Amino acid sequence: MSKHSYLVGFLGIVLFSLSAQAKLGSLFPAIDGGISGGGGFFISPKAPNGQNSSGLTGQQVVKKAYKYIYNLSEAHERSQPIMIEVTPTLNKFLESPNLHSALEKIKPLAYEKGSCLNQNYEAVDGSTYSFKPGTVCISAFNLQYNVAASERLPQAVALLVHEYAEVIGLTEDEAVHLQEHMLKNMMK
Repeated sequence: MSKHSYLVGFLGIVLFSLSAQAKLGSLFPAIDGGISGGGGFFISPKAPNGQNSSGLTGQQVVKKAYKYIYNLSEAHERSQPIMIEVTPTLNKFLESPNLHSALEKIKPLAYEKGSCLNQNYEAVDGSTYSFKPGTVCISAFNLQYNVAASERLPQAVALLVHEYAEVIGLTEDEAVHLQEHMLKNMMK
């Protein structure tokens, strides 16, 4: 194969990727790196004690966390009471016209082989950059091996809220505030 053929093939792949990203980007202006793209971390997690008392894998916890956020969004849309103190930032998150669509179209990827990566290829616990298009990355590996079983679900929910906040266009400061607020409320 000639250099020209390789170049044409490479350009085709780049154009296809840009086209796919543009389609998602028109729906979610902050896709692929969010507002900051710096990636998020679990907040001061307790170290595991060697036992998996929850009986759930990191991947199962991430799925459960996604379902929790999805149900929270649905309850808010239906004006049903939610069991979390609503701050102005949480209200902004829940009132976002893009939230439900983002939750429908962008699923969490529970990455089991290690850390997620941010735009600078640095290891993080969660990131809007992901190994698979149309997903946000949450490190199921880090969740499983670096967070006590009793904190896994609260930490996963809080970090997923952080990542989805960036996807829908909230700032890094707002995303961190939401993450801290969700963690505090879920640890009660």
